[in-house]
Amino acid sequence: LFVLGYVASQRDETLDVSYFKTASPGDATAAMVSSLDEPLRVLLFFPEANEIEDEVLRYVRDLAEATGRVRIEQHDRFASPRLAEQYQVTEDGVMVFVHGDEAERYTVGTEWVAARTRLRALDSNVQRTLFPLLRGRRTVYMTTGHGELNDHSSAEPRAEASLGGVETFRELLMLLTYTARDLGLVGGLGAEMPADAAMVMVLGPRRPFLEEELAALDRYLGRGGSLLLALDPGTEFRLGPLEKRLGVRYVPVPLADDQQHLRQQGQLSDRRLIVTNRFSSHEAVTTLARAGVTTGILLVGPGHLQAVDSANVPLFVVRSVATTFEDRSGDFRLDEDTEERDTYNLVAAVERGAPGVEDGAMAPAQGDGAVASDAGDGSAASDQPMRALVYASSSAFTDAVLVSLAPNAALVADGVKWLGREEALAGSTESEEDVPIVHTQAEDVAWFYATILGAPILVLGSGLFGVYGRRRRRRLDS
Repeated sequence: LFVLGYVASQRDETLDVSYFKTASPGDATAAMVSSLDEPLRVLLFFPEANEIEDEVLRYVRDLAEATGRVRIEQHDRFASPRLAEQYQVTEDGVMVFVHGDEAERYTVGTEWVAARTRLRALDSNVQRTLFPLLRGRRTVYMTTGHGELNDHSSAEPRAEASLGGVETFRELLMLLTYTARDLGLVGGLGAEMPADAAMVMVLGPRRPFLEEELAALDRYLGRGGSLLLALDPGTEFRLGPLEKRLGVRYVPVPLADDQQHLRQQGQLSDRRLIVTNRFSSHEAVTTLARAGVTTGILLVGPGHLQAVDSANVPLFVVRSVATTFEDRSGDFRLDEDTEERDTYNLVAAVERGAPGVEDGAMAPAQGDGAVASDAGDGSAASDQPMRALVYASSSAFTDAVLVSLAPNAALVADGVKWLGREEALAGSTESEEDVPIVHTQAEDVAWFYATILGAPILVLGSGLFGVYGRRRRRRLDS
């Protein structure tokens, strides 16, 4: 053993038997490249005979084959110094994406130790790099001052505090090249939405909005704005004039399911962990609709949505499974006298026609503070229809859910793309990154006892069985 250890230390070689694979181009990346008005140039600056370049080249060739709109160029920055200077390439292992006069760079590296992690997530990294070429960075405004998930200063102690904040959601917005900013009374929430708002988000408000704040949101939608609204039961928030504008009523009675739910603590309260695989064919749920019935999402203690007007029903893109019931009594059990199982609406996608456009059901709502095509406030009206997504639970945007569940992340990402009128870019993002295995406390206890008791008992049982077998054969032989 001493000689073996000495030889191994002197040789200083390692054998990596871990799983590795470079991510392949996903549907979203292919859609982004296909949407460009001219072919995308991809310049690879690597030294000759580099194995990292081989992996990157394989990815880019697959993307070119899928879209037919990629031109690949391989360069050595020392052999092409002017080209490297033009695109500010100062090191090897750089990918440069060129569209028209715009260029974006992404550094992969040339050494396996640093590059393997980037290669596993190459598809998402390429998406992040390509977005600025499609359009400039845009701004998303998140309301504050009402106990929202993104506003810790005004938040009250919440029952679902263990779900964390919305930092992961902010990172997702950055990936989609949005800049997230807070919006309160000082920023114009009580007057008019900022002119550069690509969309406005209201994430889990606990307290009611002022009438002026609701009126400002209503006027913003009347001008063709985009709104993301995530609500929770047990709060004081009310939709007010937004209810008629959106055509959606929020029912703040928490749902439960005693047959199909996420088992976390092994208690009755787990029945509020609603899982569903009921998705409509809509751009806001593109990835989930394509995945089929085998893919489900999680919503923690959601209420549900109803249509305000039967003549103008919004499209409900996510519904619960049929075993779900309204837990009016709060005991997590089905009371057959007052509660019933049904399919409840969990997410609504609302789109109304451009201001002043007469298109039947798609015409904008009037009354209750709604504005005409001139917006009535001195701001110019947009010629695009308003869009809104209403979620029956804000848990879909929390760190704990987004980090652990990829389908939930796909739900949120596709929703943001639809609100940003970039639904053509919706789709899957490929990744070969390791997914951490997460156990509940009960599962950790089970694994602990299985390790310190189960394994020795298994060995002892095997030994006893072997001894018994040998003695039995000896008796039969005698």
